[in-house]
Amino acid sequence: MTPPSSDLTPHPPHPRPRQIAKVGIDAHERHADAGAEDGPEQRAPRVLLVSADRSLTARVRRELLNADIHGRIAPNSARARRDIATGLFDVVLLDLELSDADRAVVTDLARAAGSAGASLVALGSGAGKTGQNQAVSAVRGGAADFIERSPEDGELLRRVRAAGERAAAAARQRERIVKLKRLCRRLNSARAQVVRQVESLSVDLLQAYQELADMNQVTTTTEFKGLIRNELDIESLLRTTLEYVLARTGPTNAAIFLPTTSGDYSLGAYVNYDCPKDTVDILLDHLANVVAPRFEDLDGLLHLPEQEGLDRYIGDDAQWLEGSGVAAMACRHEGETLAIFMLFRDRRNAYTPNLLEQVKTIGELFASQLARVIHIHHRHLPKDKWGMLGDPDRGADDGYGDLAA
Repeated sequence: MTPPSSDLTPHPPHPRPRQIAKVGIDAHERHADAGAEDGPEQRAPRVLLVSADRSLTARVRRELLNADIHGRIAPNSARARRDIATGLFDVVLLDLELSDADRAVVTDLARAAGSAGASLVALGSGAGKTGQNQAVSAVRGGAADFIERSPEDGELLRRVRAAGERAAAAARQRERIVKLKRLCRRLNSARAQVVRQVESLSVDLLQAYQELADMNQVTTTTEFKGLIRNELDIESLLRTTLEYVLARTGPTNAAIFLPTTSGDYSLGAYVNYDCPKDTVDILLDHLANVVAPRFEDLDGLLHLPEQEGLDRYIGDDAQWLEGSGVAAMACRHEGETLAIFMLFRDRRNAYTPNLLEQVKTIGELFASQLARVIHIHHRHLPKDKWGMLGDPDRGADDGYGDLAA
């Protein structure tokens, strides 16, 4: 039968409460956390002596009691495991002369002590090669310290107190880790909530932006359509269109190129924002003769914000627009190109997608009104009869030739 463990004191100590402070974020809990950093009030460590040697236990008991250190005696490793599992001890003193205190037992008790928040200290002979082997084996097995079974005066108490302080420091570290894990879980939960709210807000903003863009399109269509409805003169229609575009785009270079009787294009109207005055006429003539025809078959609006796109689409003539972002559109009606609408300015001041949508709408409405004006004035015939009023025999001498005239 296994003998029961005995206490180092006449009366067993009260169990040490093991409570972990609740983690929180209010002022009271922050104050409690600050106090934990300073460390709990110092107290004597509680000791479990694992030994069957009566003389050793009597001597250790006497020395510990004189220092007001309390604890218990376990006569074998099996009893020691049960006592360690209670979590009531800070230091476990293991006598390596115990009959079953081999390397595996040292490792097992060291792990159990670590799990329970205690520190294992081995007691060995300390003399000669046997003592050295015991010390090395104990440390490799997980012991935090090694003490001779017959240490110098005061050495046992000093080493026991040091082991108790290490155990207390480890306990404080574990409590801080527990608090940090709880705080991390709360922060992660809060982060997930913020992410959900941001995602919801992003969806709302996207919907609001789309609604605003749709509203702008409706507004643009209504305003511009009403503005040009009564414009039945080409020159007036061109002027009104460019003025309305500028009101939407802000400062920009703009040009409208109209087809001529020879099949090429001529400048119908323009706005010069930042082109040199002494070269703007040459630039616009070149754009009309060379660049505008390349946009004749466009379907919708073409946006070329970078030089690479200009080089690919226009070729060598892109040098005339170097440094500019370009938006161009073929204003078509019933399959025929009635005008080329072109905007360009410094690419650092790029045209926004919303603005380009409005320009596209303006170009479509302009093409429709231009077709109406041409129809009213009988100034547009199929390409093989451009310049004729409707009677091919009359020629183009009546003054109704080029649209850009």
